[in-house]
Amino acid sequence: NREDPDMRRSKHFGAGWNYANRIFFASNNGNGIYEVDLDSVDLEASSVRTRRVGPSVETHKNDGMNCMAQGVPEFWVEGSCIIWGEPHVRVFDSGAAAIADSEGVIDMLSPGDFWIVRSEEISIQGRYLPTPWSNGRAAMSALAIGGGFLKGHTLIVESMDGRVWWDGQEILNATPSEFLLPDLLSARFHDTANGSSLDPGQMQAVAVKTVELELRLGVRLTVNRWAKHIDVMITMLQQPGGQDGHCGNFNGNISDDTQELIQQRMGEQVRPDDLLFAHRQVVFEGPAFEAQQGLTLDDCPEALRARAEALCNGLGAGGSESG
Repeated sequence: NREDPDMRRSKHFGAGWNYANRIFFASNNGNGIYEVDLDSVDLEASSVRTRRVGPSVETHKNDGMNCMAQGVPEFWVEGSCIIWGEPHVRVFDSGAAAIADSEGVIDMLSPGDFWIVRSEEISIQGRYLPTPWSNGRAAMSALAIGGGFLKGHTLIVESMDGRVWWDGQEILNATPSEFLLPDLLSARFHDTANGSSLDPGQMQAVAVKTVELELRLGVRLTVNRWAKHIDVMITMLQQPGGQDGHCGNFNGNISDDTQELIQQRMGEQVRPDDLLFAHRQVVFEGPAFEAQQGLTLDDCPEALRARAEALCNGLGAGGSESG
């Protein structure tokens, strides 16, 4: 990595290790811990990109094993966010300290399409819709996953009223079933035993159909698929460069992950150009619908608008819509 002066000064490197499918190594002369960008490996050119992720300690031994004496970089911390019901959200930072059960839980009651996790590499969005049992308030009906860490692919998990999609193709259409893509995705759909519900309010132990996902960068998800909604647990590492969304900013400070502050930082809904779902969900009531009233044709994604215009032109010329 010619752009990093600390690495140019480091002539000797000791310990190397694999953590959560990420490769690190340490400088013996105190110039840092580096992560290898595996996607940049070029064997023919004998080159690879690296980036400095933390400090190391100078050692005169060629093992580098005391590199962690200055502490672990904060974004190696792993946390979990749980979203259930109407929806209630237990943010990542709720597990960062010993807090009461009621702390770190916020309610996001408006229907619409929202950011759950947004970072440089990871994009997770949730679709909240009213259900018959929620008195008009929302519950999560679908989850969409994309971003650089999925290399341009999109995974969508819907309730049992819907399906599971990989790049628009249905997967996991029976229980039990698996969908595997080496170094990218491991997905498993199965019936779980009683007591496997993510909803802490379940008064009785119930069995539920569940999707288990293991993705790159150590990201793991558990999705309970109910008849009309889903409950989700996301487990991941703090992201270099930060992150935000309904699961919070995962900065170790639970006080800045209130409903009001998250909405101020993230805005009302996902912008059309950033939407991972195939189309914008139309909501006919509540704050999310009111926010949509300011949208114009300019907010419609270009490909979707072109398809709609083609359909309208066909109908105007005496054609008929099929499918």
